[in-house]
Amino acid sequence: MLAFMLVIYVVPANLALFVVESGLGGSRESGMAMSCLSASAIIAGLLGVRARARFGRYFFVVMLSYMIAGFLILLNQPSIYLLLLALLIIGLGAGSLLPYIIYSATSSVESACAVSVMGIIATAASLGQFITPLIWDGLAFMFGDTSSHFIFQLVTVSCGVVLLFMLFWHAHSYRKNKQQSAL
Repeated sequence: MLAFMLVIYVVPANLALFVVESGLGGSRESGMAMSCLSASAIIAGLLGVRARARFGRYFFVVMLSYMIAGFLILLNQPSIYLLLLALLIIGLGAGSLLPYIIYSATSSVESACAVSVMGIIATAASLGQFITPLIWDGLAFMFGDTSSHFIFQLVTVSCGVVLLFMLFWHAHSYRKNKQQSAL
């Protein structure tokens, strides 16, 4: 949960600086971009159940892929319109995943423990918001480039590594299930 929050909160923590560094505008454009991110996350959160039903066990992989695609567009945006499109896509992925993660965490424990789990999730969200700039800026400093563009590159690569791990895990579990069913 905390790792997911580190990815979610990297955008608000760096977006305004990114817009200015990229020459796409100022505070007005940054505010409009943040609104697109939030609006798409809200809509995705409401429609996440349908997406979960459609993609089944690959839901997390698909939504993470959306987020990576959004970050890739964000990194290569030549205009404010592509920036807004990138943020809509990132919001779609993140907004769909957050309710799913909360549901999965609370449904995996006994109902008496659900409130405690919600407390842990709320703590992870707050902690993620607090330490996101510290973690990503610290990593960027270690690499010698603290620009917001480089921070988004780090996030994209990190999400890509997680996606590859998930794809290998799915492939391994598929082969394992196929072998067991053949017996």
